[in-house]
Amino acid sequence: MNARGKKWLAVFVLLCCLLPAQALAKEVVIQNHTTKKITVAISYYHTPSKTWVCQGWWSVDGMKNSKINLTTDNNLIYFVGTSGSSRWGGKKGVDGATSLPVVSGKFLYKVKTEKPRGDNPRNEVFKVRKAGSDGKFSIVFKD
Repeated sequence: MNARGKKWLAVFVLLCCLLPAQALAKEVVIQNHTTKKITVAISYYHTPSKTWVCQGWWSVDGMKNSKINLTTDNNLIYFVGTSGSSRWGGKKGVDGATSLPVVSGKFLYKVKTEKPRGDNPRNEVFKVRKAGSDGKFSIVFKD
C-alpha cells in the first residue's frame, strides 16, 4: 500500500472510531418558561462506563432555552431543577422519582459508588423523563 492509501486508511479507521461515540449522544432540550434562573441536575446512564452518573448544575436563564448532550444510548434520564426555594422534579414516594445527593457547586459522580464533593450536601428528588420519538429529551419548567 502506498503512502496515500495508508493516509486514507488511517482517516477511515479514525472515522469508524468516532461514529459510535456520536451515536451515543442524546440531546436534552431545557425550556425555562419562568422569569427565574434555574439550575438543573441530571442523572443518566453513561454508556461508555456502563454506570449511572449524576451531574449538575447547568444554568438556564429565565425565558431561555438550553441544549445539553449526554453520552448515553438509554431512553431514560432523571432531572431536578432549582431556583432559590423553588423546586421542579420528582415527589418523594411517587413512581418515577428517585432521591439523589447533590451539592451547591458543579459535580459529577457515579451514583452507586460515589458521592458528590462540595458545599451544602443534600438530597434532591429527581423525576424520570423518557426520550421522545425523535430520541431527544425535553424538559419544560413553568411557574
